[in-house]
Amino acid sequence: MFAASKQPTPTIPIVPGQQDWTKAKTPELQSDDDDDVNVARAKAEECHRCKQARREEKARRECEEAERKEREEAEKRAWLLAERERILAEKARLMVEDKRKAAEKRARVAAQQKAKEDAEWREQEEIARLQAEREQAYAEKKVREEATGKQKAGEAMKKRQREENAVAGPSGNRSQENR
Repeated sequence: MFAASKQPTPTIPIVPGQQDWTKAKTPELQSDDDDDVNVARAKAEECHRCKQARREEKARRECEEAERKEREEAEKRAWLLAERERILAEKARLMVEDKRKAAEKRARVAAQQKAKEDAEWREQEEIARLQAEREQAYAEKKVREEATGKQKAGEAMKKRQREENAVAGPSGNRSQENR
C-alpha cells in the first residue's frame, strides 16, 4: 500500500498593510473568495433590488392611496356642491312658491275687501233708496193729508156756512153779526 504523500502545507503570505494573518489570502483561496465576493455582491445587489422594489411598490401604493383619497375628496366636493345647488334650487323654488301664495292671499283679501265694500255700498244704496221711498211716501201722504185736510176744511167751511145760512134765515142778518 501506498503511503500518502506528504505535501507541504502552503504558507499564507502576509499582505503588506495587513497585520492579521487570518485576513491574509492565498492565491488558491483568492479564487474562492472572488466567487464568494461575486455571490455576496450578487446577493447584495439582489437585496438592494428587493429593497428598491419594495420602496417603489410602497411609493406606488402611497401614490395610488393619495390619488384614491384625492378622487374621494373630489367626489365628496362634487357631491357637496351638487347638494348645495339642490338646496339653493329648493330654497329658490320655495321662495317663489311663498311669493306666489302671498300674492294669491293678497289678491284673495283684496277681492274679499272689494266684495265687502260692494256689499256695503249696495246696502247703503238700498237704505238710501228705501229712505227716499219713505220720504216720497211721507211727502205723498202729507200732500194727500193736506189735500184731504183742505178738502175737509173746505167741506167743513161749506157745512158751517150752510149751517149759518140755515140758522140766519133767508135774510143773512145773523151771519153778519157773528163776524
